[in-house]
Amino acid sequence: MKISLYNQSRIDYTKQNFINDAFLEEEQKAIPKTSVITNGVSGEKKTLDKIFLLSESEVYTELAKKYGFVSESTIYDEARMCKYSTYSWAMGINKVDTNVAWWLRSTSSYNYSPYIAHAVENNGSVVGGGSGYNVNYDAGLGIRPALHLNLSSANLYSYAGTVCSDGIINEEPAPTRVYQDNTSSGNTDNNGGSNNNTGNNNSNNANNNTGNNNSNNANNTGNNSNNINNNKNNTTANTKPSNKTTASKKPTKRALLPVEKMTGSLKSVKSPAKSTLAIIWKKLRKVTGYQVQFCAKSNFKKGTIERKFKQKVTKTKVRPVKSKKKYYVRMRPYTKSGSKTYYGKWSKVKSVKIK
Repeated sequence: MKISLYNQSRIDYTKQNFINDAFLEEEQKAIPKTSVITNGVSGEKKTLDKIFLLSESEVYTELAKKYGFVSESTIYDEARMCKYSTYSWAMGINKVDTNVAWWLRSTSSYNYSPYIAHAVENNGSVVGGGSGYNVNYDAGLGIRPALHLNLSSANLYSYAGTVCSDGIINEEPAPTRVYQDNTSSGNTDNNGGSNNNTGNNNSNNANNNTGNNNSNNANNTGNNSNNINNNKNNTTANTKPSNKTTASKKPTKRALLPVEKMTGSLKSVKSPAKSTLAIIWKKLRKVTGYQVQFCAKSNFKKGTIERKFKQKVTKTKVRPVKSKKKYYVRMRPYTKSGSKTYYGKWSKVKSVKIK
């Protein structure tokens, strides 16, 4: 079966469009149409789409940084890595561990076939330029839909947090959503009647006014009033005012988690081969994983590349990196608790000159 790179005229695709299954009608209103440009063998094609695939330039280069990706195509970028869903696995997607490769909308720059499209590999690198996969025969790749969202047009969506692959921008977790029940659990009439005192603390009867000052009885309709037959609220003439002053309590500091007391430890930083950086660190217990950063600058202020690894992983190889260049490396443990991430202290910085 031949697959076309573009929608064909006189064909109704609406019944094959998953947007109606994935989003409610109100949710779809918050998804604007995006001008999508696809460069193919037959030239540049412009379409207006609500759901689309990312292009080669949107997953690397400087443009890709605003989406949380690194700017290099050959780096094993964690943000570009994609896990498979239960549905895609049932449909026959190819996977390596839990990661899968996924299609881009950009096509090969070579003219030998109009059916060669770019993709992101399961390791987070990009297959671009003159390379790619054949859309007619390489059916094991996944689809990773993209969209723009107009947050001001609906209250059905909320901020999902910030992620960054190269460590330039601080990651911010999504805020915890608090749901409040505004319904009343007591008497629905908070200004209780004069003859009934059915457990509501804001009501008093005609002969007693020993409750809240904001209540009304049969003979007084104003707030802060007293009953005609009783003294002031809960106060007797023999009561002496207290000379003690209540000291304001200082806010208690949050107890540190075990990971926040830990310090990362690098075992070795080497360059075993040309354009290759090998990093080994010490395994720690009771942590979610490790955050590893490497940079050509010792202050890690610019051009820092970041990777995160699970607790059982203690080494990694990065390639390609710039040959004959000196790189600085540091790492620290982290633990995830709910929507928040807590970090330990950075290890001592180690450096190596790349072969």
